[in-house]
Amino acid sequence: MNLRRSSQARVGRIRNLNSHRRMGLFGLSRYFESLEDRLALSAAPIQVTTTADVVDPNDGLTSLREAIEQANVAATPQTIVLAAGRYQLSSAAGELEISSSVTIAGADAMSTIVDGGGQVRVFHIDGSDATVSLSGLTIQGGNADGNGGGILDTATVSHLTLTGCMINGNAASGDGG
Repeated sequence: MNLRRSSQARVGRIRNLNSHRRMGLFGLSRYFESLEDRLALSAAPIQVTTTADVVDPNDGLTSLREAIEQANVAATPQTIVLAAGRYQLSSAAGELEISSSVTIAGADAMSTIVDGGGQVRVFHIDGSDATVSLSGLTIQGGNADGNGGGILDTATVSHLTLTGCMINGNAASGDGG
């Protein structure tokens, strides 16, 4: 009789172990499935392929201005990746206007420079609810009538983060050169 009970107990333990295998080890398969779902929703970064400040959909290149325009109309936050180089803004094209959540990541502040050339403001953040992260950039040579020669943030609700950035040589007739 004791042998019968102990063998039934072993079968019960084996059944319980098998049920854990179906669920995944300690129920973690549910966690991994939800993580996979989140990763599937993230967009591929927008690679900037030219330092020229042009908008030409037929040239096969992506400028920083074009990348920001793409990010502004995207349904989800975007990441823009800049290679090392000097991104000189055109005075005719004006400031780079950001109106949605975006991360702009340069190689590093010593080698990735966004330059207003003393003619235009560099970045203008103007969205209803924008989270903007700038990293690995030098923002220089911005010039504006009014506030913010390098960066002007007029968004209703905005979260601006600068990481590993240098901001220098900007000017404005109002506050914040």
